Amino acid sequence: MEQSPHRLVETLESEIEDIETRFHSAYWDAQTASTSENTNRRIELEVQVRELKGDPAHLKAVEEALGEDLHDGTLRRQLEVLRLSMTSNQMDEDRRTRLVDISSAVESDFATYRPMVGGRTLSDNDIEHTLR
Repeated sequence: MEQSPHRLVETLESEIEDIETRFHSAYWDAQTASTSENTNRRIELEVQVRELKGDPAHLKAVEEALGEDLHDGTLRRQLEVLRLSMTSNQMDEDRRTRLVDISSAVESDFATYRPMVGGRTLSDNDIEHTLR
């Protein structure tokens, strides 16, 4: 990925923005309408985001760009944010998949949880009404 630091940031941000936007949309759907279809779409997109950010070649290119004599503070900060985001995703595929599976199970449990009081399942509205 031999390109100028500015072009590198543009390229990576474009790739990441597209997949992250789709992921966050799927995440919202999975939280507001917790169906297996929405959850599976969220899982698939989260794995794709983590794979993209976990690409060692991308991280290497960002680190090399950070090693250059950069006079643009904004560009340096963009590269640092990319590096931090990528560093936390450097793992093998099995670990990445397991991480997403575990976090998805927790998120799904949280999104579908409904408290029971006196044998009756309460909605968020029921709880809010009771607490007033």
